[in-house]
Amino acid sequence: LVVNGGLTLLLMVQSRRAQAAHRAFPDTEQRFRMAVEAARCGIWEWDLKADRVFMSDVTAAILGWGGAGEVEGREVLGRVATEHRARVRQALQSARTYGAFDVSFRAPDREGRMAWIDARGQGFDPQDGGYGRIVGVMLDVTEERMAQARAQAAETRSRDAIESVSEAFVLWARSGRLLICNRTYRDFF
Repeated sequence: LVVNGGLTLLLMVQSRRAQAAHRAFPDTEQRFRMAVEAARCGIWEWDLKADRVFMSDVTAAILGWGGAGEVEGREVLGRVATEHRARVRQALQSARTYGAFDVSFRAPDREGRMAWIDARGQGFDPQDGGYGRIVGVMLDVTEERMAQARAQAAETRSRDAIESVSEAFVLWARSGRLLICNRTYRDFF
């Protein structure tokens, strides 16, 4: 009787713990979604078999749509710039087979400007030696790409200016490593 009472008490304690964890799960999921979307990172899930895509509000905004929802995969591909569609299709096929999804592409934003988008995901729901679904995140990386292009253009202008100097030009790091030099310096030394 004591053992039965102890087991019943243990079962009740475990049941209450499980109920508390079950109640906390939606809160945890909601906090996770809020954190991800506060970082302007969209969440999406692509059902490969049904060719349906669920998008969060941020994902829809990145792709130039109004709000969260579910659309057909062909509608998402229709938003992708023509020159990048084959790359996205290839990434989808690879994710169907191997699980990993990682692709960059351009698509029009809400204002109609072409935005650079990085989409990454992971296959789940194993089916027929592959995956039936991909879940992932999407980021608008247009500003980063533009900053990178500006930095590269500035570096090119600097290199051109250094090459145009008729005298030998060299720049050394404090550690003694050669950072940059022009053709005159290279020819002389």
